[in-house]
Formats: sequence, C-alpha cells, structure tokens
Amino acid sequence: MQGLDGFLGARWKHQAYASTLVRRSDGAVLTVKDAVGVNESRYGEDSEPDWVLPTAQVRSGATPRGAAASILARMALEPSMGRMLVHDFRPATGGAHSAGGNDTGQEFFVYDGGTWVTDVERFTADGGLLQVRFCPLDQLPVLLPPGDAERAAAGVRALELGGVTELEHGRDMTPRHVPGNRQPPRGLMPELPTTAPVPGLRPTRG
Repeated sequence: MQGLDGFLGARWKHQAYASTLVRRSDGAVLTVKDAVGVNESRYGEDSEPDWVLPTAQVRSGATPRGAAASILARMALEPSMGRMLVHDFRPATGGAHSAGGNDTGQEFFVYDGGTWVTDVERFTADGGLLQVRFCPLDQLPVLLPPGDAERAAAGVRALELGGVTELEHGRDMTPRHVPGNRQPPRGLMPELPTTAPVPGLRPTRG
C-alpha cells in the first residue's frame, strides 16, 4: 500500500504563487511589469507581460512567505513581511494545467508588504528589468489581470476588516458575521452519567 502521503502526493498537485500587497499612504497599490517578458505571475503563459501584483512562484523547498519576500528583495525593498491577507484557490478547468490528470489547480497567497509614505509614482528595479508603479485602487480592475485585481481588492478588505480573505476562483468565500442576524447558540452535548450499564453484564453480590 502506498499510504496516505503517497495517495495525496499522487493526486494533489498544483502550482502555488505568493504575492505582496504594498500600498502607498494614499491607498495606491504597487504593481510591477517585467521588462524582459519574464513574469512569474503570468503563470507560465506565453503573452506580453501585464502589470501585476509583485508575485513569485513557490518553488520546491520554499515557503509562500519566503517566495513573497523574494520579490520585495528583487525590488530592493526591505522584506518586512506582515501577515497573510488572502488565500485564493483556483481549481483546474481542464486546460493545459490539468492535461496530465493530476494537477488540481493553482493556489495563491497574498501577504501584507506594508505601506510607503512617498510621492513616487514609478521607478525601475533589478537593473532596469523590472518596472514598478503605484496604481490607484479604483484603476486596478482596468490595469491588472482579473485574478490579480480580485486578490488585490480582497487584500485591502482583509486589511480593513482583519482576518484572512478566503477566495475560490476569485469569489469571496469568507464567513462573515451579518449584523442583526442572530444565530441560535449551538447546543452542547448532554452530560453523560459517570457510569453506564454494560448490556449483558449483571452486577454480582458478594
């Protein structure tokens, strides 16, 4: 028998990516574009690079937090990582990623990368290979690919409301308390007697 680890290892295969949400004091969000067309956050697609959230693939042996910190280091920013803001799982849709039959989708993590107090709009990093710009929050759906825009908005919500935003294919699945919606308290398990008779066993007298 292959055991549980072997069973899961043979069936649970998906790519993982980690992003950072860096904001300016006015709420604008830091986005990047790779000048040489190599942008891991395009998830392997052969296309012109878009403006995206700073994103790196989680390689074998690495952690999501470490991958997110690596992209900040590439921009020469101090990797003072905060808490995780977003977890987004995107199931395979039958395309190239699931052609082998084992890939179950893609997993995305977004971490708080802090807030800059600056008037800078654009700059370059990594020897000019990486273009960086701050984008106003309301322009993100136009500038970014849909998945990145959804995760950026979810990250901002997580910062404002606290906790972690849980997405499934970009859809917010986070349980939230609705004011005025009073749920009945969960019933507790009834108290059990300290001793209970065992069927078929009769007490004996001395």
